[in-house]
Amino acid sequence: MRLTVKYEGEEIIHNMLESVLASQSATYIVDIARETSTVSDIFFGIMLLQTFHDIRDLTHKYCYVDTVIEREQLDRDGGLKKKKILVDCEPDAPGARHRVANACANWSYEITTGFVIAWIAILVLQGAHFGTDKRTAKKMWRSAPYGYGLAYVRNSITSNAYEFMRSYIHFADNDKRVPHGEQGYDPLFK
Repeated sequence: MRLTVKYEGEEIIHNMLESVLASQSATYIVDIARETSTVSDIFFGIMLLQTFHDIRDLTHKYCYVDTVIEREQLDRDGGLKKKKILVDCEPDAPGARHRVANACANWSYEITTGFVIAWIAILVLQGAHFGTDKRTAKKMWRSAPYGYGLAYVRNSITSNAYEFMRSYIHFADNDKRVPHGEQGYDPLFK
């Protein structure tokens, strides 16, 4: 069977067995690895492009469409915390705003599929270079002697754009969240 994957006008053609499409098992990944010539072909064979489109749409909705209102929160002793939390609300509620528009006016980015792919690729590179240490991730953008200055990272997205996505990336639709205490509530929804 021929599987054609289109990515911004380019066609990457893979010859695979029909049973491969039924499930993404270990043999599926091995078949992709044998029949492709680049790492990106393997990556997009495992992670379907539609997944990145969905992440793009959900993140855009979370940042720029959903409305929220700031609320005070209490600490363990019953006193008010310094930092307020954002709670979902109706668009016509008093004080309603979008998550990004007012809080980070100079930190707003157009979220595209390529932006999401670049962010995930840099996240994988960060794990390969530094493990789980988030603070050293900025070294990928800094020049020597204060960092590594990885050109392929610096040329893909800025460090501020990386931090923006790390703060706002969203994989689930908040409209489908079941409130706490109701049947079907999932504490791990996000």
